[in-house]
Amino acid sequence: MWSKIVDEEWSTYLAHPQQNGPEVLRALLLAHVEVLLRHDRRQEAHQVAERILPLMSDDSAQLIEMADWLLEREWPDLIETLYARFHDAFHQNTVLMFRLAESRRKSGDEEHAREAAQQALQQVARNGPHAVWLLGISLENDGFFHWAEMAYRELTDVPKPDYKEHASVFISLAEMLHDLKRDDEAAKALRKLVQAGAERPLKAAIERETRQTIDRLAARAAFFEACHYGATGNREAQAEALRRSLSLSPIDSDTLILLYRWAQHDAGELLVARQKIAEAVAKYRQMIEATKTKIRESRSRLERLQTEIDLAQQCNQVAWLISNTEGDYQFALQCALEAHRLYPDSAGIRDTLARCYFAAGQVERAIQEQRAALEQDPHSPPLKAQLEMFLKHREKASSKAP
Repeated sequence: MWSKIVDEEWSTYLAHPQQNGPEVLRALLLAHVEVLLRHDRRQEAHQVAERILPLMSDDSAQLIEMADWLLEREWPDLIETLYARFHDAFHQNTVLMFRLAESRRKSGDEEHAREAAQQALQQVARNGPHAVWLLGISLENDGFFHWAEMAYRELTDVPKPDYKEHASVFISLAEMLHDLKRDDEAAKALRKLVQAGAERPLKAAIERETRQTIDRLAARAAFFEACHYGATGNREAQAEALRRSLSLSPIDSDTLILLYRWAQHDAGELLVARQKIAEAVAKYRQMIEATKTKIRESRSRLERLQTEIDLAQQCNQVAWLISNTEGDYQFALQCALEAHRLYPDSAGIRDTLARCYFAAGQVERAIQEQRAALEQDPHSPPLKAQLEMFLKHREKASSKAP
């Protein structure tokens, strides 16, 4: 049936190309491919997909959408065909070139993948280092972590990095590596920045650029070390890294959560962890009330907006801490809802909200919010992992139900 419909539309298009544009035919072919794939007829689907390419224009948005579609279905040969047909359009668009590079990398052609990526990177680099950093962020958001790392390291792994101007790039690199569970490398990237901050002239510049103190950055690096030692099973080294991190940043939620999990098999250590968490929650409560007062007393819209950022961060941090450990889950949920109200477009804040629903026993709502978070940031490894955990919990609970 599908073949007949497509053939009829194709004949109509060939007979009256000006009257009947290719859009309807493209849509029919795309739908036909999906039907074939659902029935495990991959070879036929590939043949139908080939027929779409002559119907493409050199419109960048259209080409990017098609490249993503082909990447998702793992048809590198068709991406090469698309590249051959629209060579100039690809070379004028770094987004397309990185799609080409990713396709080649996934198919094992590392040499030509890197060649395409380097061409695109050099094109962006003409606009300065800041453009390279933004490229890295864009590639990371698109899920092209390999190439995002290449862009970040273009600025961090040079003999004399410009710490005054590019300190935030080290943080971007480290946080991405942490999300990918490459915590040893994440710690090294951040320690490099911390060591540079030991020099007084650089310290002020780094803290101004990153809006974080050197101590806070050092604490984060120690947290990454603790994650690394946890993954390798070195509990003693993990405990030492946790202590270093908390000595520099005693209310950091991620570190306290890791301490809580580390202490689960030792009653004495668990008591200490619970005490530290209680102290941190009390501190966050004080900070939140003080920030709310500051918002009420703000004299300008700009001051109010800046203070609301602080409030959202504080609410998000305490909600994340409680929902991943123990405590007043309803208070955590209230804080998460407040943060989400202030910043509804933040996938990270919505991720926290989902965790709070889960902690409060509202598993279906947690899954709903986590899926919404993934719609906002579809390539985030931590967001994917949390959704998978929620789904496994639901499946396990269902299997135990009478």
